[in-house]
Amino acid sequence: MYQKQFAEYFDKHMEEILRDLDEIISIESIGDINAPVKPFGEGSRKALNWGKAYLEKLGMTTKDFDGYAVHGDFYPEGECKLAVLSHLDTVPAGEGWSYPPFKLTKADGKLFGRGTIDDKGPSVAVLWAVKAIKELNIPIKKNFRVIFGGNEEGGCEDMEYYESKQPFPEMVFTPDGSFPVLNCEKGMVHLTFSAEFSDDKIAEINGGSVINAIPDKCIVKFADGSEKVIRGKSSHGSRPENGDNAVTKFVAELYAAFEKDAKAQLENGNKAAGTRARKASLEIEKTMKEFRKASLEDSKK
Repeated sequence: MYQKQFAEYFDKHMEEILRDLDEIISIESIGDINAPVKPFGEGSRKALNWGKAYLEKLGMTTKDFDGYAVHGDFYPEGECKLAVLSHLDTVPAGEGWSYPPFKLTKADGKLFGRGTIDDKGPSVAVLWAVKAIKELNIPIKKNFRVIFGGNEEGGCEDMEYYESKQPFPEMVFTPDGSFPVLNCEKGMVHLTFSAEFSDDKIAEINGGSVINAIPDKCIVKFADGSEKVIRGKSSHGSRPENGDNAVTKFVAELYAAFEKDAKAQLENGNKAAGTRARKASLEIEKTMKEFRKASLEDSKK
């Protein structure tokens, strides 16, 4: 009914919308439970303060949930049946950006900046939707709520705490998924894999900084004190096919070296050792292929 009015309103105010987006993107709000400022670091706190102040500027009644989340009610009284939930934290910027990650950049018909899609851009869209409702005098009879979290990327501890203090309404919409709508979430499983590793040359392997992003860097420390850095490409964990996992890239290098050694053993007449190494290398290759295939298939579901 009001689609045309909303479209015209947003077109008219697009430069202002982009200025707001640039402002929130400039806040490096990477959630960190180990940071001195609790619960998720200074950046997360600044982003939530920004969101709370904006909600108040729109005339909404706000509440701060101890730095875990903030919310604003459209009407201060009346039962809330609907909430719009988004988050103002982001995953780390990583490396290899063509444009500054914490500044909004328009190029080639696209917007670049950490959080532009997930989830600062949608959060700004929500704020401007509320602003449009008010300025266009759209008749809203029931209260609705806007909720901003500060640790979605780090495991959603923000919403666990929020729900312990404030039950969610019957209906909650999250502008953080594929268009036009997903009516459910698949959930999240955290797994820890461990294995015995014996190599007198390699002392330590480290890669990745958050659980839901493909690691773009792997640092290998050798027993002689030297280091090797393997570069990959970061992407969201839900889209591993868009990245290049630096850790598995190093494992692939190990496999290639292992296979080369196995062939050399055979060529040098050490048949038993060469055969065992070749068999092991084939098993490693098979496992890696199966893992990658399963990951890509799951990402498309």
